Order: sequence, then structure tokens, then C-alpha cells
Amino acid sequence: MSESSSEIVFNGIDDIVDRFVEVWDAGGYEEGAASPVGWETWKWDYQRHLEAEFLADTEVTELSPSDVPVLLEVLDEQVSIDTKIPAYMLGGGQNGGVAWHEFKEVSETDAEATADTLSFFFDPTEDLVERLDRFREFYADVEAGSAPGSLLGLGGCLLMFVHPDQYVHYKWTQMRDFFGEFADYKVNQGFDARQYQELNEACAQLLTRLEGRVEDPSMLHVQTMIWSWSDLLAPDAVEPDALPDVEDDIDFYWVNQTHDEELDGEYLRSTDTKWQRDLTVLDPGDVVFHYANQEIRACSVVEAEAYQDEFDGEQHFFVDLSTERLSDPVPQTKFGTGCLIRRSGRRKLGTH
Repeated sequence: MSESSSEIVFNGIDDIVDRFVEVWDAGGYEEGAASPVGWETWKWDYQRHLEAEFLADTEVTELSPSDVPVLLEVLDEQVSIDTKIPAYMLGGGQNGGVAWHEFKEVSETDAEATADTLSFFFDPTEDLVERLDRFREFYADVEAGSAPGSLLGLGGCLLMFVHPDQYVHYKWTQMRDFFGEFADYKVNQGFDARQYQELNEACAQLLTRLEGRVEDPSMLHVQTMIWSWSDLLAPDAVEPDALPDVEDDIDFYWVNQTHDEELDGEYLRSTDTKWQRDLTVLDPGDVVFHYANQEIRACSVVEAEAYQDEFDGEQHFFVDLSTERLSDPVPQTKFGTGCLIRRSGRRKLGTH
């Protein structure tokens, strides 16, 4: 059995756990509740749906080829919210929809191989890293056609809803922000099975903290707490359109944004380093304005230097961002390029 290389240590986590329990007990996550966190209990509805329609009558670690289409149909059904939940858990939009579509397509192509792969993947007695690596190998086409980390996110989503007492959903931006705040731990983007194991073990610590404080605690609670932590701690000071703080000695960049999945995943992707799309010029702390449909739709701060990873069967350049979408995009009629981007470091990148 593989072992994690290090244990994640939380700091200052008591306040967030206490606040989560308080809001949960008050019904703050229920549909229609007047609270800062929003409706999240639909996840329990979906898990109960999966349990009743499939898991109760099927041994998920011994799937047969005939079980595969049934499982896909159950997972694909819209429950409580008006969208397909696996795609929604990946961030929705084009990226989530494409990843979920590709997953179903690969699964349907060879039901026997799918049954064998998922039986192993869902078996908690087997090594988690080996299960994730095999899942990645089998669903390589999904990873090639979607944003970095989407396949790991999909795997974590399936594990959480099948085994809600043991595994947490993975979404890079959520994990990055939460573990950066409470554990001083950097969550790398991409499919990293061992890092997921470390994160899941840390989430098991949080699950232990909820025992005896909420009814039937599960990783659904933990994932919900990770998703909503900033609203929990500052319910009266939520500013969705607040732009990230930046240093004085930074450069500003303009991106003609055509791919919404990059905004959803908080990254930029480029095929090469031609000057119009050379992501290697970006430095941590630089600011990026995202322009589409004659509006500025978001603003980002560069998190780290550019790196290369595989996308759609080829090597691409990537840069990770911290992105704030604007609920009221700024139309072109309200600005001139020179007055918006004031500093001499202003540059322009091409279409992304």
C-alpha cells in the first residue's frame, strides 16, 4: 500500500469548523435559506439517488458489463438542480460538459473493460494511488481533451458520491485556496494521485472534527465546508467583484478570451511561445484582464511561472491564475485601453 510522503497540518481551522457547524445546524445550506453560503444540500439528494437507484442493489467492486450503462444513466440524471451533476462539480461550462461527455463515451465503447476498471477504482481495499493511476490510464482521452486536473476532479467526484464516508471531491481552485489558507500547503494543478491521497487524508482529519457535531457527517460535509469557507468566515463582507491585491512593480496583460473553460479552471493555455501568446513572459503577481464580446469579463493575478503539460495529445504551455469574474462586465464603451491599463508595463496577449 502506498503511503503519503507528508502529513498536512492545519492551523487556525477551529473557527471555520465551528462556523460551519453553526450555519449547518441553522439550515443555512438548505434551498431558499437566507444565509451567506447558498444552497448545497442538493449533493445529499444526488447521493441518495445514486444509492437508491444503483448502489443498494449492485456490488460496485464487482461490476459487470451490463451494469455500466445503468450506472452511467443514474449518474447522468439531473437531481434537484437543473444540470448534470458530474459536469457541474467540474465547474460547469464547456470544460465540465466536455469532460463528462468524453467520460461517458469512453465508458460506453468497451463496457467489459470499463466494468473491470471501475470495479478496481471503487474498491477501497485496494491502494488508492494505484486505483487513481489506472483510472487515469483508462480515461486518458478525457484528460487530453479537458483542462488540467479535470479528470482527477471527475475521479474524486465519483469516489465521493459512491463512498461519501471516505473520499472527497477534488477541484484545484477550491483545494488551492483552502489549503493555502489553513495549512500553508501548495496544491499543484494537474493529475497527481499522491497529492490527492494527502489531501484526502487531511480531509479525513476534518471529518473527524465533525463527528458528534452534525448528523451523519461525511465527506459531503467536508467538501461543502471547503467550498464555502470564505463566506463562512466573513458573511457580512463578501465582495464577489473585489479584484485581487497586486504589488506596485507588476505588469498588466490583456487577453482576448475565447475559451470559457480557462476562466472556469483559472488558467491560461497556449500552443507555443509566439509573441502573441507567449505565456512564458508572465511572472507571478502580474495582472491579466480577460476581454470577450467587447467586455472585460474577469481579472486575474498570475500564481506561478509557465509550465508545460499535455493537452489534446500535444504539449501546451500553461499558467495558473487566481481569477475574479465580474458579475457586471465592463463594456468597451466605458474605457479606453490607455486609461484602463495605466502602467508602462502594459502588454497584450492574443486569443486564448
